[in-house]
Amino acid sequence: MGTSSTDIKYSIVIPTFNRSDITRSSMYSILNLVKARKQNDFEIIIVNDGSTDDTQAYFERAAEENDFVRLINTDKLNSEYRNPGFARNSGIKAARGQRVCFCDGDIIHLSDPLDEMDKLLNTHGDEVYITGVHYRLFDNRLDGPRGVASDMPHGSWLSVQRKVLLEIGGYDQRFKKYGNEDQDIVQRLRRRGLKHVVGANIIAIHPRFDAERSVSSFDQVAKDIQIEFQRDVSVLRNVGQQWGGFQEKGGGAQDKASQIVEKTVPAVVAEPVSGNLTSTLMSLSESLSMLVENKKSTDRILSLVNNIHRGYVSVESATFERKKHKVGRKEIFDLVNFSAGFTVAADNKVLGGEFNALVLSEAVASSCDVVILSELHRQRNVGSYLDRAYSLLKEGGVCILLCPAYSNNIGSGNTNSLWNAGYLLYNFVLAGFDCKTSKVATFDNEIQLSAYKTGRVSKGISIGELADFFPLDVYQHFNGNIKELNWVKDTK
Repeated sequence: MGTSSTDIKYSIVIPTFNRSDITRSSMYSILNLVKARKQNDFEIIIVNDGSTDDTQAYFERAAEENDFVRLINTDKLNSEYRNPGFARNSGIKAARGQRVCFCDGDIIHLSDPLDEMDKLLNTHGDEVYITGVHYRLFDNRLDGPRGVASDMPHGSWLSVQRKVLLEIGGYDQRFKKYGNEDQDIVQRLRRRGLKHVVGANIIAIHPRFDAERSVSSFDQVAKDIQIEFQRDVSVLRNVGQQWGGFQEKGGGAQDKASQIVEKTVPAVVAEPVSGNLTSTLMSLSESLSMLVENKKSTDRILSLVNNIHRGYVSVESATFERKKHKVGRKEIFDLVNFSAGFTVAADNKVLGGEFNALVLSEAVASSCDVVILSELHRQRNVGSYLDRAYSLLKEGGVCILLCPAYSNNIGSGNTNSLWNAGYLLYNFVLAGFDCKTSKVATFDNEIQLSAYKTGRVSKGISIGELADFFPLDVYQHFNGNIKELNWVKDTK
């Protein structure tokens, strides 16, 4: 059963243009995920922005057979692509729900977004805009998760109160191709005073990337124009202009200013929409099969996301989570075993004093059991510095690093003070170290970690190729803000 307009909490708006196949996967992925939902408090609005494929015929049939689905048409009469801002604005005007949730027509959801929305709104209240995280299949590789530490929705999920969207004039329709309009609207929402919340369990995949529809296909002049629009500091947009506007079958024109004209779409025999949603997910399976070809699976994706969110990475904001120092000496020295017979080298005489450490410049290659580094932030050539440390270690040796945590404050001689733990691990791996079992902690003002010379040496620079040398699951654009990993004492 559907629900009355007064009871609708969420209006999920899915704009589409000439990609009926993937859009039906997008719609049914959500319907399948929310089918156990006890509240009939949502609607899915497919916004047909002038498609000339079978979009109209297919989704008319879907809307007739599913009470939760509506199909609306914009005013576009030609077949040229335009920025989805107008279509999204049409969805805002058509929406009957308290909140509008935007999801592009080529996004496949892997977890129930509405269940997570309920939890987040219960925690944070209504005066928030909520985004999710998603993965992208791009150039035959899987990127993500995107959106973990930013408010850029990338078309996968953005939820805002409908009344707020009406107040700010919706999406700015001056943008010609997608890319900038997402950044623009979240900037305006922030200026409007809304708080941003990441829906860490609103998880989706973008199995296609159409560069022709993105701003990346523009020449530099056109790109600069779009960026100039984005510099507009006003909150309200589309003032005095027609924005949005739609027509719904059986409902007539919903916005006279939009000058909607009925479109004639060639009759196409639509696939039957089964009452049992499982049987209608064939196109979803076909879309996700690309992941299998890429040697990934949805289980693996979900595992990666869960690893990110287990507690050692902040997902609510990009600010650092940091441990508090205990009094006394550096904690990592109490976790790594130091034998009385070990040969130790250090780049700081004071720090190395308690271990009778050699000065780094005096140590002989492959002679050290432990190398202690505390001057990395003063090095102009970090790669050479780490290469030198690696060369001094015996196989089985350990390098201990003490480094200032990310800071915008610049001090004399501190040429490298913009580190987070992830960047440090990446540089150690590139230098030949094995960080699979590294101890890592980010304190208020310092990062401490260990790296090992095991005989295993990485090859290449791609994070994907080096993944097995890291102490956590990594991927393109992984979040390097690591509060704590493997922070336990070595066994004898």
